[in-house]
Amino acid sequence: MRYSAESEVNAKPYNYGFDVIKLLLSLAIVCLHVNWQIIPHGYLAVEVFFIMSGYFFIRSNNYKKKTSTIYLNLLNKTYAKYALSLVLFFIVQLPLTYSSWDYFVAFSMLQGTALKDGLMNPPTWFLCVLIWILPLFSLIKKINKKYQLVILASLFISSYLLLFIRSPSGGINAVFEFGMGSITAAQLRCVGGLALGCFLGVINLRLKNNKLSILLVFMSVLLSFILMEGIISNPKSDFLILITSTLLVLSIDSFDLRMPATLIQLVKKHSPTITISMFLFHYPIFLFINRLLPGDSYGIKIFLITICAASIGLFMKAGFVTIKKAGFPPLLNLQFRKSKI
Repeated sequence: MRYSAESEVNAKPYNYGFDVIKLLLSLAIVCLHVNWQIIPHGYLAVEVFFIMSGYFFIRSNNYKKKTSTIYLNLLNKTYAKYALSLVLFFIVQLPLTYSSWDYFVAFSMLQGTALKDGLMNPPTWFLCVLIWILPLFSLIKKINKKYQLVILASLFISSYLLLFIRSPSGGINAVFEFGMGSITAAQLRCVGGLALGCFLGVINLRLKNNKLSILLVFMSVLLSFILMEGIISNPKSDFLILITSTLLVLSIDSFDLRMPATLIQLVKKHSPTITISMFLFHYPIFLFINRLLPGDSYGIKIFLITICAASIGLFMKAGFVTIKKAGFPPLLNLQFRKSKI
């Protein structure tokens, strides 16, 4: 979520380099689902998203809002796209049908929880779990900073330790591999990533050397690419993404990014919409395109999926802006406020 340059926590404007990174992460997930061999460990992109989301949750002071307000804002910003992604998934899957319970869990955004192991439109699990877990971190807002750090550190260490111990593969990608009572691997990944991100936000560590920050950005991007490409074959190396993500978040937020004003406006206006749209819409579009273009034309498929998913999101945004201008109730338009995941 974006933080405001005017807030007490922040001494500098928002760094739009984060938006570029998020766009690349969403593209990594698209490649993963088109053919996992393109980016074998591309699922690690979700971990980086969780960490960034927790970081901005603290840095923006959003965690100081009422928990109920945070829930409503998140739902209003994302639910329309989420619901449409489910509808597209169901249409593409026809004549396959699901039970009433499946539909209820899906449209209630309870996928990835103990209520349902299977997922409708698989990539949506990360958003469902994030929306129900992220606001709970606002409960620490009145606690002393020292105790906040202890709680957050305990959460991310214990979450990833459980994943490490209980996952048959020994890696992070264990969403369907195990459940411990009412706790799922999806929830552990979310809690761990968000807690680590919040931990970094509370620490509020910034590097003073701009050149060093830029160097660390390139190093962390390179290391993250190596991990996602699976060059290190041991599944346990997945957990190194926590270190590279930490390095990436702190270094990007530390260096002074010089971008042309026109480019900043373009990124600011469209990048968040395209990023979340690629996450939510790419899978049903992929299933549809795969029927039309059977074979190994992965480059063409990725291009078409990206264009179609981005277009859906931008058309939805334009539609809601039109509705807002027409004077309809503002509740319909909350998802296009300037904050973001």
